[in-house]
Amino acid sequence: MKRYGFNFLIVILLLFVNCYFSFSQILDIPKSSDSTFYKVDIALQNPQKCFYLFLEWDSLETLPDMSSLFNLKAIAFRHCTRVNWAQVISKLKSLPQLEYFEISICGLQKLPASISSLSHLKTLNLKTNALQILPEEISDCPQLKNIILPYNSGLRLEETFDRLEKLNTLDYLDLSGNQFRILPENISSLSTLTQLDLGSNYLTSIPNSITECTNLHKIDLRNNPALEFKQACTLFSQLSNLSELNISGCGITELPESICSISSLQILDASANALSSLPNSIGKLSKLKILNLGIENRSLSGAGIEKFPASISELTNLELLDLHGNFIPKLPDIRGMKSLVELNVNWCGLADLPDYLKSLTALTYLRASHNYFMELPEWIGELQNLKVLELDGNFFPNRAVPHIIRLPESIGDLKNLEVLTLDDQIIKELPASITKLTNLKALHLRNNSLTSLPADFGNLSSLEILDLKANDLKELPESFSQLENLQQLNLSFNPHIDVVKMIVAVSRLPSLQRLDLSFIEITSTQMAELKKALPDTKIFFKQNSDLDFQPGGKK
Repeated sequence: MKRYGFNFLIVILLLFVNCYFSFSQILDIPKSSDSTFYKVDIALQNPQKCFYLFLEWDSLETLPDMSSLFNLKAIAFRHCTRVNWAQVISKLKSLPQLEYFEISICGLQKLPASISSLSHLKTLNLKTNALQILPEEISDCPQLKNIILPYNSGLRLEETFDRLEKLNTLDYLDLSGNQFRILPENISSLSTLTQLDLGSNYLTSIPNSITECTNLHKIDLRNNPALEFKQACTLFSQLSNLSELNISGCGITELPESICSISSLQILDASANALSSLPNSIGKLSKLKILNLGIENRSLSGAGIEKFPASISELTNLELLDLHGNFIPKLPDIRGMKSLVELNVNWCGLADLPDYLKSLTALTYLRASHNYFMELPEWIGELQNLKVLELDGNFFPNRAVPHIIRLPESIGDLKNLEVLTLDDQIIKELPASITKLTNLKALHLRNNSLTSLPADFGNLSSLEILDLKANDLKELPESFSQLENLQQLNLSFNPHIDVVKMIVAVSRLPSLQRLDLSFIEITSTQMAELKKALPDTKIFFKQNSDLDFQPGGKK
C-alpha cells in the first residue's frame, strides 16, 4: 500500500523519542553515511573522515592500533565469531569520541570486565548472542545510558538487574525476544530507567515492584500473548510519567477499564489485536495524542471493533487515530477530536464519509482506501489543510463491489493537497477543477476508465509523480508538456493513445527520470526518437513478446 508524506505517526514517535535521547547520542550506525567505513584498513587510511566503522562477516581476531581514529564515534561487529574481545576493547579504550559499541550475532558468551575502560560509552548493543550475565564492572561505565540485550535467551535477569543497579545513568533497556516468562521483583532497582522494551517475550504478569520505577516514560510489551493486562494496567496507572505504551500483537480481545487510569498516556499502540470493543471510559485519556487500533492481514468479513463508546469523542488532544482493518461500516462520532491531524480508515468497509468530518479542520492526512465508496461528498473541499488524500479502490475482478465513479468539483478547493491516490476506481472523467491543485506532487489514477485529461492539466506545476497506467486515454492535452517538475510518468496499458502526440508531449518534460510505456504500440523508429529526446530518462517498454509465458503453462 502506498503511504505518502511523512507518516505522521512516525514523525511524532521520532520527536517523542528525542525527548529522551539527545541528538548527540547514537543508537545505531548510519549505513549510508559518507562517514561510515566497512574495512579497518581503509578507515585507518582516512582517519579524519571515519566516524563510524561497521564490520560484518569479518575474519579478524583483534584490531590494529586504532589511536589515529580520533573521530570514531561508533563501531559495530556483526557475525564476527573469531574475535578476542578483551584485546579489541584494549584497542578502543583510547578513543576519545567512542560512544557506541555493538557486538551482535557473534556468539558472545561473556563480556570482558574491561568494558568499563570505555569511559565515553553511551550505548552498548549486544543483540543476539549467548550471554547469561553482564560483568559487575558494567556499573563502572560512567556515561552508559542505553543497553540493548534482545535475543539472549539464557540471560539471568535477576542477576543482571543486580549488576545494573549501580549504573545510575541507565535510561533505556531492551530485553525483547528473550523468551522470559517472569520479570523479577528487583526491576525496582533500576530507578533511573525511562524506557523498557519487553517485547516478544512470554510474560504472564508484571511484578508489583514496577511501580517503583517512577521515571518510566515508555513500556513496550508487544507480542506478549500470555500477559494478564488488567493487572498490568492497574500497576501502570501508578506510573505518573508513563506516556507511551505498546501492547500490539498480544491477542487482546478487550482493553481493561484500568488502562483509562493511566492519566499521563500520550501514545497507545493496541494494534494487531482481536479487540471487539473499547472501554467506556476511554475518554479519560485526555492527554492521548496517538491511538493505534489498526488490524493487519484481516479481510472485510466482520473482524475488529464493533462498539465504540461515546466518550471516544472526548479525546480532544488526539492527533492520530488509526482504525485500519476494523470492519466498521459506520464511522464512530469523532467530531470532538478537533486536534486530529491523521485519520486512517483503510479497509474498514465504509460506505460513505460522515459530514461531521468537515469540522475537523486540522485534518492533514486522510487515508480511506479500500472501502465501498461510490462518490466523494461535495464538502470534501472544506478540508483546507488536507495534504494527503488516499482513496484507492478494491481490485476484485471476480467480485462486484462499489467504486468511485466521479469526483466532485470541490476537489479543486484542496489548495494544500500534495498527494491524491485513486487507483482501482472506475472514474471516467476528471473535473476541470482538479487543475487548481497547484501544490499536488503525486497523482495516482491507475486502473480507472479515463479517456482524456482536462485541457489545463499542465497547470499542475508541482506534479512529480503521475500514474495513469491501465486507463483508456486517447491523447494527452497540449498543456501536458508544461509539467516541468514531472519526474515519474506511467502511461503503460493505454492501448488507444495517440502515440505521435504523446511522444511530442513527453519529449518536452525537462525533469523526467522514469517513463513506463509498456504495452503501447510504438515503432522502433518512434522509440529511437523518444530516447534521443530524453537521453537521461529511464524508459520501460515491455510488450507481449517480452513475457516468458505460453498458454497451457509451458515456458
